[in-house]
Order: sequence, then C-alpha cells, then structure tokens
Amino acid sequence: MTDLFSIGSSALLSYRRALDTVGHNVANVDTPGYSRQRVELSTRTPTPSGQGVYGNGVYANTVVRNASDLVQQRLIGDASQVGYFSMQTQVANRLDGLLSDETLSVGSGLDQFFTAAEDLAADPSSTAARQSLLAAGQDLTRRVGSLAYQFDALERDLGLEMNTAVATANDLSTEIATLNEQITLAMGRSGGQPPNDLLDTRDELVRNLATQLDIRTVAADSGELNVFAQSGQALVLGANAYALTAVDDPMGSLVPQLGVETQGGIVNISRQVGGGEIGGILATADLLDETRGQVAQLALGVSEQFNAVH
Repeated sequence: MTDLFSIGSSALLSYRRALDTVGHNVANVDTPGYSRQRVELSTRTPTPSGQGVYGNGVYANTVVRNASDLVQQRLIGDASQVGYFSMQTQVANRLDGLLSDETLSVGSGLDQFFTAAEDLAADPSSTAARQSLLAAGQDLTRRVGSLAYQFDALERDLGLEMNTAVATANDLSTEIATLNEQITLAMGRSGGQPPNDLLDTRDELVRNLATQLDIRTVAADSGELNVFAQSGQALVLGANAYALTAVDDPMGSLVPQLGVETQGGIVNISRQVGGGEIGGILATADLLDETRGQVAQLALGVSEQFNAVH
C-alpha cells in the first residue's frame, strides 16, 4: 500500500546518499586519478491495485563514475608517447651538449689540425709549424678520447635508467594485479556494484605503467583488467603479475635488453617495444651507438688518410 511517509523517507534517504556522494567528490578534488561520481536514482516498485498502479517513491540504484573507456585508452597511448619522447629528448640534449662542447668538439679539433697542416705545408722547414701540427694532432686525439669516455658514461647512465624503469614497471604491475583481486572481491560483496574508488586507483596505475612501456588492456566480465605489452606478452592476468626483466645485450652494450618472464622462460621483447620510457631508452641506446660509430669512423678516416699522405 502506498504510504506518503514511506515515499518521503525514500526521497530523503536517496538524496542523502546523493549529497554524501557530492561531499565525496569535493573531498577528492585534488586526488590524482579520481573520477567524479554521481548517484543514479530509480523508482521503487509500484503497488498495483484495482484503482491503478501507485508509485512508492525513489531509491538510490547505484553510484557510477564519470569515466570513459575511450578517454582512458587515449590517455594510455598519450602517456606512452610522452614517456618515450621525454627520454629521447633528455638523451638527445645531452648528446648535443657533448658534441657542441668547445673542449670536446671534434669539429673544432679538426679545424685546428688542418689549419696547422696548412701552415706546415706552406713552410715545411719551420720547427714551430711542426710543433703546432703535433700539438693539434694530440689535441684532436684527446678530444676523441674524451668524447668516447663521455659516451661510455652516458651508456652506463642509460643502463641504470633501464633497470630503474623495469623495477618501476614491475611494481606497478604487481599493484594492478592486487587491485584486480580487491575489485573482484568488492563486486562480489556488493552484488556486482562497481567499487569506483578502486577502479580509479587502478586506472591511474595503468596510466603510470604506460609511461614506462607501451601497453594494451582487456577488461574481463569479473571486473579484472588484463594488461599486455604490445608484443602480446602478458604483464597482468587477473591477480597474477608477470615480471619484466633486464637481460644482457648480446652485442655487449651496457644498456640491457628487455625481457618478460613467461611459463616457458624469459622472452626478449626489445624489438617490439615502441613506447614509454623503456622504449625511449632502447631507441636512444641505438642512437648513441650510431653516434659513437660515426665519431670512430671519422677518427679512423682522418688518421688513415693523413698517414697515407704523410
């Protein structure tokens, strides 16, 4: 039987919950990754009678997040690109600083060396010109050696960055797996209602993981979120996390390669990584090797040609 007092009470309770949710939103205005929540209201089951069907008021049906799966996927992709290019920018700036440094610049050393050679060619009997050429040659050798030392130091730093990025990614994967378990339990206890705060926390962790490595996600009906590397290797499956690992470069580089632990052993996925800080480290390691090779070729070419002419 429809009861005015019951209808009023349902409205008071429902809007009390709505106000509580508004307060929760305000309290978390500065919480990283928090999504605004709202209460969805539904009419209570009406009472049928011979004179008609009478309403029984309102109730709070559920609390939902103002979050979009499409936006989340775009944020994941953008985070991966930001991590990738930020790492490349840092290393490129450092390389540019080394190559343009007046005390290390091979270009300046070559200019001084060829100028001294021209002076000696103009006056072959000059002892001073000979000493100047020897000094210029020694300075050029010092510059190449110092540059090689700086390249080695940069390579060691990249190796440390790689180990740090791998450890960070593993920590995030473990936290995501733990949250998967908590979300599944929370949904079971609440009859399938979404645990919004836990979902927000997990989304934030996934975005942070994307800054380390390019990933893709697949949601399960149970509420779990499975995370895969772009190579297809699983990083998180339900409540289980699969660790990334740094493996020695077979070419002897101080920057390790990237592997992932599977049931069949460690799989090297370095060539399938195209984003995140880890992808940026691997790309800049190749750039460093290329730059070092070009400097070595230049030094070798100058020495061989000068010795042949001499």
